[in-house]
Amino acid sequence: MPSTYLWSDAVTFVGKYTKGVPTSALDPIAVDTVDAIMHRFWFWKWTMANLTPIPWVNNQQDYTILDANFYRLYRARFRRTDVSPVVVREKNVANFLSVNLEQTGGIDSILAVSYNYELGKLRLDKAAQIVSPVAIQTEGDYQFQHVKITTTATTVVFPDAYLDVAIAGLTWKYFSLISSPQAGTLQVDKQTRAVVYTGQLGVFYSALQAMAEAEGMGQGDSSRFPDDPLGVGRSTNPGLFAWS
Repeated sequence: MPSTYLWSDAVTFVGKYTKGVPTSALDPIAVDTVDAIMHRFWFWKWTMANLTPIPWVNNQQDYTILDANFYRLYRARFRRTDVSPVVVREKNVANFLSVNLEQTGGIDSILAVSYNYELGKLRLDKAAQIVSPVAIQTEGDYQFQHVKITTTATTVVFPDAYLDVAIAGLTWKYFSLISSPQAGTLQVDKQTRAVVYTGQLGVFYSALQAMAEAEGMGQGDSSRFPDDPLGVGRSTNPGLFAWS
């Protein structure tokens, strides 16, 4: 599906329903804000790139990411390149992995990879064990950073079929600029911790959810991003799952 609409098309359309809202000077900021929210909502295929391969180093657990526009990790895999055919192993992506240098592993025994936000590096669940001539590298797919929009003359990055989602988001943004009750709010249920969106904000997030489901959200994602992600409870090194 092509992307041919400009953000100005959405602004013009929304202007018909938000009459009296003085937005012209703020249009680029409103557009950039909505586009950023859409970008972060899910791993859209138009926001993804292949990770530049990262060679393993013996006894090393943390690795510098070679892609300057890296935002977050989606999939991870290991590739052994010194044999033919090459050996490829898909790995789990964990939310958090602790330092574990006393244990080492190879392409099969290392089971997960995480992105360490404090270090800005990828971390294996244990240090790599690799001796020449063995050559292994970490590969994968990542979502790149949102590109700032400075003019409404920018072409949308998502398929034209989803312009309605952008329109819903802009409508919410303009309503919120004038503190209109139509903008809606975010509410958290104290008992269940469930998040509920009301008003136009609810319309926007419902449209985003439908868009994500249409693009494949929920189709095989649970193994990569379960409710209790791999490593989330891991406070000691023995055992990937922190089970005693």
